[in-house]
Amino acid sequence: MRALSIPVVLGALVAFIGCSSGDSAIKKTEIADDGLPAWVSDPCAGISDASALCAVAESAFAAADVEAAKTDAETVCKNRLADQVTAKVGRLTERLNSAMKDLSNGRTVGEHTIKDINQSYQQTTLHGLRYGDYFFWPSRTEPKKVWVRAYVTVDSNKMSQDIVNAMMAGAQAERLELKHEEAQMRFDAVRQKYLEEEKAQQGSAPAR
Repeated sequence: MRALSIPVVLGALVAFIGCSSGDSAIKKTEIADDGLPAWVSDPCAGISDASALCAVAESAFAAADVEAAKTDAETVCKNRLADQVTAKVGRLTERLNSAMKDLSNGRTVGEHTIKDINQSYQQTTLHGLRYGDYFFWPSRTEPKKVWVRAYVTVDSNKMSQDIVNAMMAGAQAERLELKHEEAQMRFDAVRQKYLEEEKAQQGSAPAR
């Protein structure tokens, strides 16, 4: 078997991420018994895309400066989505690194490579972030609080393949002893299991 040789540049890691244009991804807003939109307690409520990651944040500064309150809540939403992306990527890189350890006499790619993969994918994903909903309480004209909902869709299939490629490129850069065909088969198996779990998780989520 030939040695690992994949000309993939880590910095070129690209995932096809995006949100549906217009409001086609959002269904009619439902109002809960407390007068707040359903999405305040269920961030993905009404979003038809099962692959979407969603976040909601609240700011109590609306009475003083509604625009500052909106910006504050938007920032919190973005950070919460970034955490979700990090967790999503981390689940796969951890498993791939474990497989790599088995294939390369106990060696794995370094923390710097893992960090670069996570940051590259997080930045790419958040380019597609959309602030889809705002709710002002008790009224839009005299608000005391504001809630913001943000969401972004993730192509898990493309994401996982990009991460596999980046991990193999990292292994090559760090001169890990891997046999290409064996590593590719093992990584593909890890990736497929990951995708199956992602699909099952989406299927078990509450109806939107």
